[in-house]
Amino acid sequence: MANIKFSQFSEASESSDIDFLVGYKGTDNVRISKEILSIPTPFMMTGVFTNMFGGDPGDNNRDVLEWASSSPASSHSSVLPILQNCRIIAAGFKWISSTPPSIGIGQSWTVNVYKLINPLTDSTTADTNYTLVGSLGIELTESDNGFTVGKFSSGLNIILNAGDIIRIAGDETGSIITTSEEAQLTVMFQTIL
Repeated sequence: MANIKFSQFSEASESSDIDFLVGYKGTDNVRISKEILSIPTPFMMTGVFTNMFGGDPGDNNRDVLEWASSSPASSHSSVLPILQNCRIIAAGFKWISSTPPSIGIGQSWTVNVYKLINPLTDSTTADTNYTLVGSLGIELTESDNGFTVGKFSSGLNIILNAGDIIRIAGDETGSIITTSEEAQLTVMFQTIL
């Protein structure tokens, strides 16, 4: 094969059209088999917020996302054990009840990610056992009042490590009236190699 610039390579649209990838190591030209490269595939998980704005489970100013297919008891708190190093890269939210939220002026509800400080020994029900690690960029305010709102965020980079236990919660500012309504949240994760 003749020496050509990378910009002169023909473009392939399928991985089956490629045998090797090329690059540099210092001043050396190198090629690497595509089989040894692994590109992490994002994966999604979905949970439900029930009894919005301080109902059970949760406390006066927090709604805890329920990951399991059945709701935990009102005195319990749903968490997600992390099995491999990963990052949260995006999230999507949808109000799924027929009655829209009623959020007043100066009130807001923000979706945050928390890690359990001591995942092997701490109770999942005490707020003081968690540390805030980031926001999912989803917030309800008075401008969402009366709508069965949907919101999306992307470009997130919330790093999680294997062995972490996380809780995702909607944190309330002000005193939004507690309802029996529900919302759904999908979180997109990407494995870190």
